[in-house]
This record gives sequence, C-alpha cells and structure tokens, in this order.
Amino acid sequence: MEYLMLTIQSIAEMEANVLHIEEIRMGDIGRGCVSFCYMIAGEHTFDTSWARECRGIVFSTSTASVVSRPLHKFFNVNEREETRVENINWSKVARVMDKRDGSLIHTVKMDPRESPFSSKEVRDGMPLDQEHLSWGAHASNFDVKSKKTFSSDVANMSREWLKQNVNYMRFCERVVSMDCTAIFEWTAPDARIVLHYVNPELQLLHIRHNETGEYFSSAEIAELAKSYGVTCVDEVREFFNADGSFNARAMMDAAKTREGVEGWVVQFESGDMVKVKTDFYLKRHRAMTFLRERDIAELVLDEGLDDLKSLLVGEGVDISQILKIEQEVINDINQVSSWVDKVISEDGKMERKDFALKYMASHNEFGWFGLLMCKYSGKEPNYKDWYRKNVLKDKWPLRQLVLVPSVAEGD
Repeated sequence: MEYLMLTIQSIAEMEANVLHIEEIRMGDIGRGCVSFCYMIAGEHTFDTSWARECRGIVFSTSTASVVSRPLHKFFNVNEREETRVENINWSKVARVMDKRDGSLIHTVKMDPRESPFSSKEVRDGMPLDQEHLSWGAHASNFDVKSKKTFSSDVANMSREWLKQNVNYMRFCERVVSMDCTAIFEWTAPDARIVLHYVNPELQLLHIRHNETGEYFSSAEIAELAKSYGVTCVDEVREFFNADGSFNARAMMDAAKTREGVEGWVVQFESGDMVKVKTDFYLKRHRAMTFLRERDIAELVLDEGLDDLKSLLVGEGVDISQILKIEQEVINDINQVSSWVDKVISEDGKMERKDFALKYMASHNEFGWFGLLMCKYSGKEPNYKDWYRKNVLKDKWPLRQLVLVPSVAEGD
C-alpha cells in the first residue's frame, strides 16, 4: 500500500481508524496523555496509513490534539511486496541517513507543571508568566518518551542526559513550541543492541509537525540544529551519482560487504522511508543462525522478525513457514487479549474480592488469572511476557525449519 501523509486532528479520528485492528491499543501513559501503539505486529497490521502512525503517537486528553508524533512505521527493503528493490521508485529519493543501532526517543508537548525539565518552583505551582517567575526558575514545555512509555530505561537515561546538556533542552523547547516533535536516536554503552557506542548520545533524526505529520527537510533540520549545537545523524551521499540521481544498486551491493554499520534509512519525497541493513548486522542479529520454530516465535515476541524476513526474501527463500508461525503467535495473543477484555467488560465492576474468588480457581493454570487481575486493576497486561512463560516452550519445539528457495525466485 502507498503511504499517505495524514493530517490528524483528534483522538476520535485515531480511534475510528485503528481500534478495530486487534494488535493496536490505545493506552493511558499518564500526565494527561494517551498513546496509540501496536502491541505485536503481523503481516497485515500496518496495511493502512493510519495504522502506520501507531508507533507511539501521543494525544492530550484535555485538548484531544496530537502532542507528539514520532516516526511512522516503515519497512526493510525486500520485507514486503511494495518494498522489493524492483518495486521502489528510486528516482524519488530525497534523503539518505546512517541507520544507528539504538532506541528512538521523541519529545512530547507538556504542561510546564508536568515537565521534568521545569524548575521545582514551576512544578510546585508558581505562575507561568515569565514576568512573575523568580530568578533562576524555568518553565519547560516538554518531556521525552520511548515508543510506549515515559518510564522505560532508555527514556530515563536520555532524560538525565538532556538535563546535563542544556543546549539540547532549549532545542527541544523550541521545536515543541512550533507544535512539532523532535525525534532522536539514543545510543549508549549500557544500552547496546548489536553495535557498540563509546559515549551516551542523542542524535537528531527528524523534526515532524504534530498535526500534519510533515517531515522537515534535511536543510531545515540542519539549520535549526546548528543554531543550538545539536548533533544530527550523518547524511549519506556516497550512493548518489554526479547528476544527483540515486544509485540503488550501489547501496544494495554495499549492504552485502560493508562492516561495522547497521545500514541506511532512505527517505522519499512523499515522506515515506525504507531501511536497508547490512548483512554484517543482520547476521549478528540472529537473522540467519537460529531458524528453529521456537526461535521464530521468540523473534515475533521480540519484534525482531522484520530483519529476518527481508534478508531471506532477498536471498530467494520461501518464508511461508515463518509467516505461518508469526500469524499463529499473533492469533494466540489476540485471542487471550480479547477474552480478557470480554471478562472485564462483563465483571469488571465486581468487588475485587468477589472478582478474584470467581476466577482464581478456574483460571489460574496457564497464568490467565494474573492477566485478569492486571486488567481489573486498570493496567494493560504484558501479553508477550505471559506468552513466553506459559505458551512458548510447550507449543513451539526446537525443531529446525527447512527453508529452500521458492520456485518463483529460482526462476
């Protein structure tokens, strides 16, 4: 499907367009904010432009408007039919960036009394009029979060780093005051995924308008970042020809041999993007080494299956067995999630003791009772952890998958 840049004006719009998709949830993340994010992703989860915005987009409950708009979902080259090398219009490439191996962090527009970057006087209720702020007091307008929460380890680490880098704080305040979102990549020695980074750092990837979703151009980003001394992700020019045209073949060839890098992100004039990851990185990310049924199911839970699918398709491998396992894991989780929601809708208003007594004895064998009590308490159950503890080993054996090139690719 072709990605369309959407103008999003209210929570109600988002609800109407995505909440029928089982894998997507709307969650209260605190501080007067709700966020839309996928719980687990399957082959068809992101078949609409609306669904592709559900990677942590945040709305204010008081205004119902978008207060943070991180990157939309985009895919690896060769992961889907429309992102196969031969199906991409490479003449529309607008920007190519280094793909850093870290965690996405983005700003959220915030009442200054809720911002951790405001001084204590402001957070305690001091009037926000700058003329009445005491000397040394500061009213900030943002916080940062990772994909799902304000309180993840990487969000907490990047927040503390920002407090030590005031120029970055002022930059974020400027971007948020423009009703936009600053999107960074956090890398640090103690937040390693595959590649090692010596120093903790936020690098600016994008600036995006909250309502229209439009991305700033690389020139606009660079100009604003420079005025605050903010480091931008490296722009990659080596795959452009002398006449300015893009050489996709050179990039794909480099992906097979380049070492020490994760890959590249290619952005098109429409704002859509694709990822290209090097064989060096993919092979170190379990993509080609653990192809047992249980390993595939674990990759689904870890959201690491995209890399595997794109690499195997690029090598001409029929991935139907992998897609079948992926869909079955998703169906299992959706089925239990729907059942939990149904129970809560029917009995969620019972007294806690009565509710526990009703379900403890009959629904405790496979951990269902814990899911019910979590949902009863107003928290979203962690279905992935539940699946790992109660289903994974019993359902998925350590049986090797036999993957061979498909007939179509072989021809």
